[in-house]
Amino acid sequence: MGGCPKVFNGHGAGAKAYAASQIEQLEAAGDFVSASAWRSIADRIDLLIDQNGREMPARH
Repeated sequence: MGGCPKVFNGHGAGAKAYAASQIEQLEAAGDFVSASAWRSIADRIDLLIDQNGREMPARH
């Protein structure tokens, strides 16, 4: 998904919280399709963070 690097690079350590906020807001508005897309982004963000909770270097 193309949005993950942009969110991760733009929000750094706050990327997971930002994605969770987007999911919550979209679900509250009844937009479950977009919330599902944000869940995919959140999953990819998790992959960019190593087991110790440190952010992995961004690849350009």
